[in-house]
Formats: sequence, structure tokens, C-alpha cells
Amino acid sequence: MGKLTVEQGIPPASDSSVFNNIVDPALQSQAGPDWDDPISQEIFLTDFRKVVLRVAEHLNRQPVIVAYSQNTFDGTGVKRLLSSKLELEKTLNSALENLPKDCKGKMSKDHLRVALDVVSPPTGLPPFGAIEEMDKVIGEVFKMIDADDGMIVEDEEFKKILIEILEIHKPRFIKEIHQCAQVFV
Repeated sequence: MGKLTVEQGIPPASDSSVFNNIVDPALQSQAGPDWDDPISQEIFLTDFRKVVLRVAEHLNRQPVIVAYSQNTFDGTGVKRLLSSKLELEKTLNSALENLPKDCKGKMSKDHLRVALDVVSPPTGLPPFGAIEEMDKVIGEVFKMIDADDGMIVEDEEFKKILIEILEIHKPRFIKEIHQCAQVFV
């Protein structure tokens, strides 16, 4: 059920109210003593159809309104930040000021994701963990530049790595998230 989307006319099962009041009761209606036993694809499809029909019946009786908005992450915020040296320096300093440092004032590259979360609002990017697809892109970027090696670096090197993450991969930060108010019936 979690794979069905708004575009397919199903409210998001990730919403706790939708899951607790609609999806879980529909799933439980098909539960039996052999719930954890392996089943054939045919039985799965038959039972899945019954669950989806239960969800549809519930939505016919009690429509659900799910509000959402549309955001497009097109890289313009990243470009804007990178084009202004003053704004970039201010944002990077803000990202680094609360990160833990060793006795020599150096910090671990393990804190790059935290720093990237501080840099995200001025770039228009979502925070880490907010959108799975964006997290995958960030993960790929970190692998490419070996950002998860845990090495200890100075402030300037840390900033350089953050800039590299933004510069090299700004085209990959393009992601459209469809979210608008919709009634499911």
C-alpha cells in the first residue's frame, strides 16, 4: 500500500491518520492465522485487491482531505548562493559555527550532512531525510567525493567540500515534488 501514490488516487499511507484509520484496518481485515506464511502471487493479488476495495469503500463513506503543496527544486537557489561570495561565506560560517571541533579547531567530515542541512534553506533544498529521492542523490554525491571517510579537516577544507557538493552536483538537485490539496473519494 505504501507504493501507491497520490497520483494513483490513494492518500499517502505514510500519513499516520491515513494509515491508522484506513490502511491498517483494511490490511487487518485480510489477516488470518497464516498471516506470516509465504503465499503465491495469485493469492497475494486476490488479497491485495480486497484490501484496496476496502480502502476505496472507506474513502467513499468518509472522504479524506490531504493538503500538500508543490515545490520544484530546480537548482536556482544553489546557483544564487554560489554566485554571491559574501552570502556563501556567511552561510558556510553559519553551518560550521555549531559543529563539534577537536582541540585544534578541526572537525570530522562525518558532520557534513549536518552542515548541509544548515546550508539547505538558503539553497532551496529540502533538509536531509525529508525526501527520499533527494537523500539518494546526496548519498551518491557523498560516495563520489568520499565524504564519509571520517577524516578530520580544518574549517576551510570543510567549506571547500560543501561548495564542491553544491557546485558539481547542482544539476542533480532538480526534483519536482507534487503536492497540492486533494480530496480522496
